[in-house]
Amino acid sequence: MHIRTCTTRGKNKTYRYVQIVQSIRRNGTTTQRIIANLGDLPDQTVENLKLALRASREGKALVVAPDCAGLSDSSKVEANLRYLDVAVMLHMWRHWRLDEMMADLLPPSESVSVADVVAALTLQRCVAPGSKLYAQRWLPTTALPELLELPPERFNNSRLHRVLDGVFAATPTLQQRLPALYQDHGCAPSAFFIDVTDTYFEGRGCEQAERHRTKAGHRNKWSIGIVLLANERGYPLRWQVVSSKTKDHLAMGGMVDALKGQDWLRGIPFVCDRAMGRESSLRKLHGCGLHFLTAAPRNTIETYTMAVPHRAFSALTLEGTDEAYERDVTLIAQTARELQLQEVDEKLFVLDLGVVALNQDDDQDKAAQAGSRKSLAKQKKKRTGDIVACLRLALQLRGQLDSGKYPSQAALARAIGLSRARVTQILNVLRLPPDIQQRLLACGHEVRIPECRLRRVLKEHDHGRQREMLGDLLADLITQHNENENEAEESEPLPERLHLVVYFNPQVFVDKRRRAQKHVDGLYRFVDELNAELARARKRREEEPTRRKIMRQLERYDYTNAFEVSLEPITVKTNTGAQVDSFRCELRLNPEQWSRRRRYDGFVLLLGSAELTQSGEQLALLYRNKDVIEKDFQTIKSVIKLRPIYSYTDPKVQAHLTLCMLALLLCRTLEQKLKHANVALSASACHEILATCHLNRMKQRPAGRAIYSVTQATTAQHEILRALELGHLSDDKAVALALNP
Repeated sequence: MHIRTCTTRGKNKTYRYVQIVQSIRRNGTTTQRIIANLGDLPDQTVENLKLALRASREGKALVVAPDCAGLSDSSKVEANLRYLDVAVMLHMWRHWRLDEMMADLLPPSESVSVADVVAALTLQRCVAPGSKLYAQRWLPTTALPELLELPPERFNNSRLHRVLDGVFAATPTLQQRLPALYQDHGCAPSAFFIDVTDTYFEGRGCEQAERHRTKAGHRNKWSIGIVLLANERGYPLRWQVVSSKTKDHLAMGGMVDALKGQDWLRGIPFVCDRAMGRESSLRKLHGCGLHFLTAAPRNTIETYTMAVPHRAFSALTLEGTDEAYERDVTLIAQTARELQLQEVDEKLFVLDLGVVALNQDDDQDKAAQAGSRKSLAKQKKKRTGDIVACLRLALQLRGQLDSGKYPSQAALARAIGLSRARVTQILNVLRLPPDIQQRLLACGHEVRIPECRLRRVLKEHDHGRQREMLGDLLADLITQHNENENEAEESEPLPERLHLVVYFNPQVFVDKRRRAQKHVDGLYRFVDELNAELARARKRREEEPTRRKIMRQLERYDYTNAFEVSLEPITVKTNTGAQVDSFRCELRLNPEQWSRRRRYDGFVLLLGSAELTQSGEQLALLYRNKDVIEKDFQTIKSVIKLRPIYSYTDPKVQAHLTLCMLALLLCRTLEQKLKHANVALSASACHEILATCHLNRMKQRPAGRAIYSVTQATTAQHEILRALELGHLSDDKAVALALNP
């Protein structure tokens, strides 16, 4: 038997069909008998049949690999698709059954699964973060259309925006379900961590964005703040967008208020950084029934205890050189051992003060508390008098200009050490009518009026409109002021008892002392250079601008109360023989203030809820483990590329944040699984290793079904797949069965 291919023509068209025929003799003539008509078959199939019949005639066995069937030399690679890294992260997505949850939370669509669109956007943030427009170009270059059965043409801009609106609406419900989701997967939390970061925009930003100095060091970016609550594994539980100008303790306090009464928080340590160590924050944490753990700000440590053993280190002298660094650390560590502090490791010594009642009768403690309250009241008064100081300074500057002391605003700005723009901004306050100025001066100490809101009044040129706007502004501020006072009166009481733990780090002690000494040396060098400049003066120098130059240097390090500045008048003779007035500066360190500033170097006082049952060592280690949330922020900024943000409406920005948090969950899950398998790799390093394993899609010419094969996996890729128990992802047969072309 053999294969015969026949062709016929009819109606200007050629028809081809394949037959299995057998040679026979009929009436002495050789002819062929048709065994079977097979119709039109692809060329490769015909060749396979011929090979099979030839092997049968020769008594040989012919084996055709099922996953390579249809492959011939004429096959071409139609597409080389990004595969293994997205396939692994898709497995993490399905591990949490997020596909089912998102399908339940998001409105359905007849043409495509909305949950699959969210999955694709989340996976993009994990392995190739970029804008939503980039996502549309990125998806067809990956295996996700086959893995998710998601047609690329339906992954378009209008659909993405509709999906983002749905993600924004579903975010509150999603956050409510996450604790139960983790619990169902055997990830019961042992601790919670909360912190605040920020992110910035390219361009104008969303409605909530404000121009502010970011934590990354950008001076004037449109930015927003982000509050994040995570468990000890780094899995996100709650996230919230706030104004970038919101103080950290207020941002975290807002989330604490929203968490009040949640059963999944009960009895589990709730760890915050020292921003929540102030009295108002302690009231809030205690009032919400949380088993909190935070740290006292350094200037309030003596409010809680005088038992921190800092005096033993005050008399020690460090060598301070780079070569002597290890010797300095060893000296401080040995002193800590002599104090019988519990040594946990070479960088951690602990002193457990136990549960302490806050209403102690110790006169020294009361005096310290009174001093702290007085200091805080003084700072508050200083803060609320901003508008008074601005008006008075404006009147003073206008008087100097009118008297002819300075010929221009530029000369005035140089003389007082401010920029010309700032002087103009201050003088603009005088555009208000005199009666409004008097009204502002009268109420400035009672109600804080931000300069930015006052400048909105200044933009109006009509005095009647200015008076109307100012009246509304003062009414709003007075109402807010009264509400804040009422809230303070009705606020939760302070906890009666706190668990106090002191921990000490010798290395931090040495680092702080060395850094402080470098600051002091730099200040003295600055004064020496300034004196050399003043000694070469060619025109008269004023005392106030000269003093301000030194004060600006002191303000950089917050050393204004640690040094005394004195200016001695001198006379300088110029090259022309003329004499000009100048000064010689002297900077003197205040030993008492300096010692007070340095007394708690290396020390941290932990303030814990009295209900915490952990030992002092365990609490110290738990507090130090708060870097888990700092690593979360590092991951969403560096790996997931939270910033910069390219969305410009509040719902889109918050949806973008939700996608980043889901991507964070997948990255943390990947790292946890690798860690349990003793593979020390971060999510980004794992993605980098897996990215080279692609999916090749081939197609027969001129017609035929698509054929898939996976790039040969490397040793490192096989190791990762074994650790994750995902070896089937590199098997051609298993991949072909799982894909839907």
